[in-house]
Formats: sequence, C-alpha cells, structure tokens
Amino acid sequence: MRTACILALLLACAGTPAAAQRHPLVPVAQLGFVGDWAPALTGGVRWTYTPTPRPVRDENGMFRPVVVRWYAQALATAGVTFAEGDPVGFTAVGSAGVLRPIGTGPIAGAGVVAVGSLGPDALGPAVRLDTSFHALGVQAGVLWFAEGDSPRAVVTVDVAVSFVCDLVGC
Repeated sequence: MRTACILALLLACAGTPAAAQRHPLVPVAQLGFVGDWAPALTGGVRWTYTPTPRPVRDENGMFRPVVVRWYAQALATAGVTFAEGDPVGFTAVGSAGVLRPIGTGPIAGAGVVAVGSLGPDALGPAVRLDTSFHALGVQAGVLWFAEGDSPRAVVTVDVAVSFVCDLVGC
C-alpha cells in the first residue's frame, strides 16, 4: 500500500514529461539488486546540479564561454525489497556523487557515486552511467554491510517517471 502511494505521488508530480526531464528534481522509479540479488522496487527523486560559471573576459574584453566539466547528482528512493527470509520488507536506497558529461551519444554522463541502503544497512562506492536527458541511470558497485558480511555487489537501474509517461502516453 505504501509503495503504491509513493508511485502514485511520483506520477502526479511528473508534470509535463519532456519538461520534467530537464528539471533538476525528477521523480524516478528504481529497480535494484542489493547484496543477495533479491529485487528491490523503489520510488523517489533524483536531483541534478550543474554549476553555472560566470562568464570570463579575455584580454580583448570579450566574454569567453566557460564549459562545465562536472555535475553533481543525488538520488533518494524508498520502497519494498524481496530479500531472502523476508517475504516483503521496507528498504531505502540513496546515492550521491559527481559525473562528467561525455557527449552527444546515448550515454550522456559517467562518474563515481557513493551508494547506501537501509534494509539491509550497507554503504559503498559505485560507477554511474546516465543516458541522454537523464532519462535512465545505471549504477554498479560494491557494498559493505553493517552486520559484517563480506562485501557484495549492487546494481540499480532508475528511470525518470516522465520518460515512462512519454513511452506509455500518461
């Protein structure tokens, strides 16, 4: 019930699909595999911040464009997990890091993020790839668990709700 409410809220907040992809705060749905490869379905928001540098004057007094080389991104989601031993449990997954724009292909950015989860309690580094317009993001890394278990892999895929609406015609 709680997950259905979160997903309904995300769909309602999506607004105009194309405009929402360019907004710094975007509702997302996420499928993650943390630790034991049991799926976790979560929903939340992704925040992207691209610094806008001040224009620089050259020796002739002309303004020279400044190219942004990095952007910051944070992701916070909550939902359900289907881990072994628990038929359905609560989980929260978050990440934050810096990415570098790559260019005009299908992969728009790549970088390093820190990933954490509650249920199971874990933290670790990951590599993140973003597609064009930040419609889809993929993270892969390693998590260390609070219980002292050996480190395990984490893979998450998040998609902008507005992108899904564009595909299905919401």
